[in-house]
Amino acid sequence: MQVPGLQFGSGVALATPQPTSGNPAPNPTPTGMGVLQNVKLTLGADIKSLYGISQWAVDTAIGKRTIKGSFEFAQISNLLISQLFTGDATAAGSTLTTEFPGEQQDVPASTPFLITATNHTTFSTDYGVAYLNTGVALTRVAVGVAWVTLTAYALGAITIDAAGHIQKVTTAGTSGATLPTFSDIGGTVTDGTVVWTDEGLPAQGTYALGAGGKYSFAAADASAPMLINYSWTSATQGSTLTAESHPMGYGPIVGLNLVFPYEGGGIGFYLPNVRLGKIDVASKLEDYAMYSVDYEGFAGPNGVPFYSYQAF
Repeated sequence: MQVPGLQFGSGVALATPQPTSGNPAPNPTPTGMGVLQNVKLTLGADIKSLYGISQWAVDTAIGKRTIKGSFEFAQISNLLISQLFTGDATAAGSTLTTEFPGEQQDVPASTPFLITATNHTTFSTDYGVAYLNTGVALTRVAVGVAWVTLTAYALGAITIDAAGHIQKVTTAGTSGATLPTFSDIGGTVTDGTVVWTDEGLPAQGTYALGAGGKYSFAAADASAPMLINYSWTSATQGSTLTAESHPMGYGPIVGLNLVFPYEGGGIGFYLPNVRLGKIDVASKLEDYAMYSVDYEGFAGPNGVPFYSYQAF
């Protein structure tokens, strides 16, 4: 038989955004703290003591009461942050990043010495390139990429070869200008309103980034295996929460249900008015990342700071 009053394990923490108070996120949605590790609840009070000429207090009285606590869990989500912390909306789609140490691709053996990122169609941000064999990082330099400039400003037809080079641009009133190959160095071609400057390939140990996730390298780096780190967007995978800067005092109010079941018995606390404070993120080399949250409760409009339910 269970000994009354015992509790074992982490318990359960469930939160419900209050739609009629505070600043709830759109579509208030209850959520639980996934893979909960521990819960702390402190029902505190200031004790005021009255002294006379003797050493011992004549009387004591309760002053301000507080409800404070924390919990640690392992399963985070944008829904949880939105509903319980910021009150900001989430949207479908997310920004993804290559897995470190990066996406492996080899520089082509011949011109153009160009690597196109696998996820180039929605390429977002470059996070650097390194040699696979040594781990030495390359330096990014600003080298003109001819076809990007011409595609943006050409008034007429553009002739592009199979390798993606622009070979000829036809603008109004001209028969077109034949351009040097990508590996040629120097020279400026002006054709109507189109200006193209061939700044040449990057030097060895450097790379240039063109539009659409195109990385160009030196001829001396031909066939070299590279590690590329970058991010790209997905319109369908995951979600994005964009935090806003709200006025002071803004934040969701949630009802927090802390349940501690054990062998058919147990106890639970329901705090109808709680605000959650900071989120600490702690990762480890050989362990799961843990998230710890502080919270504080108050009486709220109905004057009830908490309910306690006992199942024995």
